[in-house]
Amino acid sequence: MTQRYRGHGEGSISERPNRSKKYLAQIYARGKRFSKSFQTRTEAIAWLRTIQQQLRGTTYSELVFSHLDNGLAIWMNSNRSHWHDKTYQSYQRIINQFINPNLGNKRVVDIHPADIQQLIDDIRITASDRNMLFVKQVLSSFFGFLLKQGLITFNPAKTIARSKYEPNFQYLNSEQTSAFLATAKNLSDPLVDFYFLAISTGMREGELLGLRWSNIDWASNSILVREQVQWPGKKITQGSAFVFQSPKTKQSRRRIILGPLSMERLRQQQQRVTLTHQFAGSRWQELIWFFLRH
Repeated sequence: MTQRYRGHGEGSISERPNRSKKYLAQIYARGKRFSKSFQTRTEAIAWLRTIQQQLRGTTYSELVFSHLDNGLAIWMNSNRSHWHDKTYQSYQRIINQFINPNLGNKRVVDIHPADIQQLIDDIRITASDRNMLFVKQVLSSFFGFLLKQGLITFNPAKTIARSKYEPNFQYLNSEQTSAFLATAKNLSDPLVDFYFLAISTGMREGELLGLRWSNIDWASNSILVREQVQWPGKKITQGSAFVFQSPKTKQSRRRIILGPLSMERLRQQQQRVTLTHQFAGSRWQELIWFFLRH
């Protein structure tokens, strides 16, 4: 009977008792299968590990021995399809503005925790706490990627103390909130219910704009947050392209229970859209989103 052994990403080894070389080692990579027969299982394991190292080295070794700016460019390009556009652009901004001007000409293999700490210290005067946090995050992700590939033995960015980032938010008090909503209503602002839900639920702008009719659970008086709108460009301008994306974290995909007043606002928005539909007649373009209407 054939027995198959599987290691930690090392491929597989099949035992074939009736063969002179009874161990068949196989590994799949880049859409191809590599295989070879051996007399002992030890030889098969050694071959698999050698092939795995060669595959890693062929693909990513240039990241370790190149300058950091080139290594970051390769890493960014290889991960672009896995990230949201906004994440990619945020990382690119941090790299161009802070990392490359300070460490870009240094070889990746020569970068130590002291170099990263010096970078943080150098930009501390001009950079915000949020940007310093992003610098550490980008470098930690980059070196973490190399660590997972087995190309380095430790992540130098992990030893750097996390910068404290405390957003300086200014909140409207109850009187200011009431005055704001009253003004929007008196001006017949079509987004008055949008403003109310933003204030009452804490939903982000992109989450509200990505709200579909199917996300309203009228029976249980709740909203399902499953999608959000993002503008990949640097600025939100009239006519700029937007995309619909899933929230980044599981915590962001959530159900929000609404009170009676919020549900009434949703019904008012529904009525407003119905009246607009009747007024537009044949010019109406049916969409599936609650607030994005033409």
